[in-house]
Amino acid sequence: MYWRCELFCAFALPSTGIFLAIVWDAPLGPMSMVSCFTMSAMLVLGAAYWCAKYNKIESADSRSWNTTMRWARRMHRPMAMLTLCCVLLQLLDLLIVRLTVGGGDRALSLMCTAMAALEYVNYYHRQLQHFDHWPDFVRLMQGRGFRTAHLRDDLLRLERRSIPMKIDRGKS
Repeated sequence: MYWRCELFCAFALPSTGIFLAIVWDAPLGPMSMVSCFTMSAMLVLGAAYWCAKYNKIESADSRSWNTTMRWARRMHRPMAMLTLCCVLLQLLDLLIVRLTVGGGDRALSLMCTAMAALEYVNYYHRQLQHFDHWPDFVRLMQGRGFRTAHLRDDLLRLERRSIPMKIDRGKS
């Protein structure tokens, strides 16, 4: 179940970065904490979405599905703003003024900011991951581009309430 991987990564990735900073005696500052939080929040959102989608397919749990979709819709703008702030702060740190407290802080915050931005695009705009579903990979290799993100498709369906939510059992 894909949602478990997302949830694991939400905690394992920042924990690993913080652990390595401690082992290497590299100080961490606010940039790392904010970017780790943003990345983890995006991964938790993805885990909640995929868990709800799985439950909807397996048990027709529409209450959990509807609650998760309303939450994902409400989180769209805050997650966009938080991710954008991280990217802008990272650019500010790299180009103008030092906001990080050292190389370890800069590396961790850069990695987490990049991951948060990629996850934001992957959930709310375009599916970036194509290696785990053969038809999507073939589509990409044929030059037909990235498909619309699953969450985006489901949010659009939710907005057009006249069209019932249809779950594709082959793509979860």
